Amino acid sequence: MVTPRPKVRCGFCRLPGHTGEECRKRQKAESMQKDTVMPPKFVEAVTQVPSPSRPKFSCYGCGAPGVVRANCTVCSSKKPTVNDLKEKIENVSFCAVNVETDARARPVVYISIDDMHGVAHIDTCAKSSIASYKLYCCLKAKGYKFNEKLVSVTLADGLTKEQTVLATRVTVKICGYMVPTTFIVLPDAQNNKTLLGIGFIQDAKMILDLPQFTWHCLEDPETVYELYQEDFAVFDDQSTNECSMLDSW
Repeated sequence: MVTPRPKVRCGFCRLPGHTGEECRKRQKAESMQKDTVMPPKFVEAVTQVPSPSRPKFSCYGCGAPGVVRANCTVCSSKKPTVNDLKEKIENVSFCAVNVETDARARPVVYISIDDMHGVAHIDTCAKSSIASYKLYCCLKAKGYKFNEKLVSVTLADGLTKEQTVLATRVTVKICGYMVPTTFIVLPDAQNNKTLLGIGFIQDAKMILDLPQFTWHCLEDPETVYELYQEDFAVFDDQSTNECSMLDSW
């Protein structure tokens, strides 16, 4: 008669199938706390209000204690230009829709398509990525083909209408990541901006931290990238050539 193997349960994470010595969560927790002083394992339970002199968070931009980056007076007083970035970007100006509702600035990112560079808004409410009219003209000049589609368009006011749109497939480069993206073009809109919708966010595996105005890739949480406020994304050189040729980022 075969004696059944006793069930093993981890004493750290309480999950079955492995011991506490084999637990990856335990190993990860220990590796993260190597340089910290660990409190005693068993202490008397006390309820204490956290001291206001020791805030639990700080601004990602300048390190100011007790404030997130979106509300930081130090960072908000600085208005960087593209020359402050590591990569030089010319004025292409394809970016997201500008709706004046709340006073809070929307997040934008710098992207490139082939040798064209510009700005796009991150929009978690957009089901599809939308190309601005200027981006559409640049892609058309580059020889990209567009297909007509009849779709139902629902705007922020909740009204839905049937509309013929144009669609094309391009590869968007953002912080070294190459993301195949389908852009929708609204032919009647000529003053709109470029939106990176929920599909792009999922395909790029973007994890957004809006209070700190940063993001990181799901597969590389240690590398943090900037989100820029829309009024910070300014260009020094107001070039008349909207589809200027640039070196790749």
